Amino acid sequence: MLRTRNYCWYSKLEDQPSFLLRWLSLEESPPKAHLNRETFIVGHTPGAIRDYGFCRCIDTGCGFEGQLSALELKSGRIWLVQESGKISE
Repeated sequence: MLRTRNYCWYSKLEDQPSFLLRWLSLEESPPKAHLNRETFIVGHTPGAIRDYGFCRCIDTGCGFEGQLSALELKSGRIWLVQESGKISE
């Protein structure tokens, strides 16, 4: 599982271009299923949680007055924490 901002769906994980991993947002280039069929967990593109099946973006804008989000990998459960400390799902 790769944690990044975006990825190149047709490149091997070790050959991923660094500019895609760090700078290309999902809005600029919507994700496609990777050729290895792994699930990608991405962030650094604030908004609602997006689940494409093969890719999940869990950036809910914590640094921009949004909630802090976390993904429990084994269960797939997403935890959201408000600035007040209130936990929701």
